[in-house]
Amino acid sequence: MHRQLKVLQLCYGLGALLVSPVLPLMYLQGKKILKYFERNPVVAPEGDTEGLVEKGTGELQLLVLGESTVEGIGADSFEKTLSVKLAETLARESGQSVSWKAVGKSGATAKTSLQHLLPLVPHLERYDITVLVLGANDSFALTSPLAWVKHIDGIVQKLRQKQPHALVYLASLPPVGSFPALPQPTRWVLGQCNRLLRLASKIYARDQQRVIHSQALFENRKHLLCSDGIHPSEQGYKKWAEAIAEELLPFMPDHSVQSSKVA
Repeated sequence: MHRQLKVLQLCYGLGALLVSPVLPLMYLQGKKILKYFERNPVVAPEGDTEGLVEKGTGELQLLVLGESTVEGIGADSFEKTLSVKLAETLARESGQSVSWKAVGKSGATAKTSLQHLLPLVPHLERYDITVLVLGANDSFALTSPLAWVKHIDGIVQKLRQKQPHALVYLASLPPVGSFPALPQPTRWVLGQCNRLLRLASKIYARDQQRVIHSQALFENRKHLLCSDGIHPSEQGYKKWAEAIAEELLPFMPDHSVQSSKVA
């Protein structure tokens, strides 16, 4: 693992040298993007950020932690966000009740999630599955692969200290390189960083016990994005939740779970 990560870090360093001439332009584009979102804000929906989906026997404890997609930005109500739709799908397909909690913050990175978000979650030992939804802001911040893995591993280790057998799911990074709201060349540069972080996540998960690297893609087709061209729409959250649930079902802690495909 370490050798592969060093190769990614080398690619990151060489890439930084190659794109340095366009950094002033990216800075100006970044200011324009910020002004656009200040004039056209998309706020997080109101609603309970924890709950219980009752279904049959047994009860799964689910934690969803991460950035603005965990806050539910892009949905009109929290009942239609990724966390709730994931809990509902897991309950329906597994026949178990799902107690869920969503802890998200706009602008969160892997580092700030480790330092500030995770300490906000009481009783970490109760959660059977933690879904980490991170990567967009680390792409925007041009986080290096080694720094990314360091902080993701920090989160995993803190979870394991409380619940050694917990399943940790690394959700797919939002495809920053193809967001229609971002101009070129900023979109391309952020996309290259995003690609390195995705590869780093895959390498990291392959070397860990009970850590899943997601194949369930965050889709950025127009009807699956909200008005800002970055966050999922309610339909996008539902589709993403179903794809994540399909990957999680075979690992559910109840032996009666059937790994049937999500409709």
